[in-house]
Amino acid sequence: METIDFKFPKEVNSSSEEKKLFRDFRTAENTISSATLDDEEMPVFAEVKGMPLFASDVAKLHEISTSSSPLAEAVSNQKATPEEIIGTLSTSLLTLEYVKMKSALNTALSNAANEQEKAKINATYKEAIKSFQMAYSSIGLKGINERTMDGYSTEILKDTNAFNSVVNIYNSKLLVKQPGKPIFSASSVAVGKFETEVAKIDDNLVGVTVLPLNICKRPFVQGSFTKHFGQSFNLRVTISLPCVTKRCWGIPCGFGWCTHTYTLANLSYNVDLSVGYKLTCCGGSAWGSASANVCASLLGKQFCAGCSANIVGVAGISRTPNASNCIYGLGLRAQLKCTFAGITVLNVSVPFAHTFTGPCPPLPC
Repeated sequence: METIDFKFPKEVNSSSEEKKLFRDFRTAENTISSATLDDEEMPVFAEVKGMPLFASDVAKLHEISTSSSPLAEAVSNQKATPEEIIGTLSTSLLTLEYVKMKSALNTALSNAANEQEKAKINATYKEAIKSFQMAYSSIGLKGINERTMDGYSTEILKDTNAFNSVVNIYNSKLLVKQPGKPIFSASSVAVGKFETEVAKIDDNLVGVTVLPLNICKRPFVQGSFTKHFGQSFNLRVTISLPCVTKRCWGIPCGFGWCTHTYTLANLSYNVDLSVGYKLTCCGGSAWGSASANVCASLLGKQFCAGCSANIVGVAGISRTPNASNCIYGLGLRAQLKCTFAGITVLNVSVPFAHTFTGPCPPLPC
């Protein structure tokens, strides 16, 4: 745990100036960018490894709990990797398109005006099957035939809640414009990665600690206070894989390559960060850290994101006379981070202020 030294300003300020100094401190603290992450923490595109679908692997989304729940215990024995999550999702998304095609085929055949139109519909369907074989091959599931695709469809439809989860993920997609879009072919390879959500929280709540009256006569005063943090964030992945670009009678008759970002789940965690300090009338040092886990079940794959809160910046920003005492203003910056299998999925900056009320220094510091 890093200990950060600081000094209070030598100059005094008014109470109105104190509020502005606190506000300016929060404003000056920039959002933590993904560029600040270590290379090993950065999500990068990797080949998708599709997972064969079974009903047991397609379950409800948003079963979220804390690390003290039974779900977290299950995760400790059965951890899903990012590759497994992306692989299972990619297979599910392609299977969803296949399910839609089978439904469209039945509707088109029943509404066909004559046998000639039925023949055209069936011919379109056969070509679509070939395209789906190429699509599944792009995620590493090679040699897939129509019977296997029908089997995946049966599995994904066994549980209505599970099927709706896949539909919800599909509907959350946001198109990502990528230069040099790959051409859909037998040699195409799908890629995917998790996304890092970056944010800044403007926390204007100022905590107060009363110091001993003899602080200026002692080498230092040591103590701690608790800062509560809560954060919700979207767990998202970006996948580049084959997509339907045209439909004839509702049946895919054109495939291309699309890159979309999908929201898998909304996660949240709460943590109490204990901030320790050593103070004199002139300055001191501060430190703090805490951890928590956020767990979820996604498409039957259970996983936990490990979350941490750390004090990464401290500055003495004000000294305000108040009757016979002084109010010492301290600016702190916490970093909230959640990682999944070493990949950072949340990186948040939280600048906040805390004040200490005690005697003014007898001599200039």
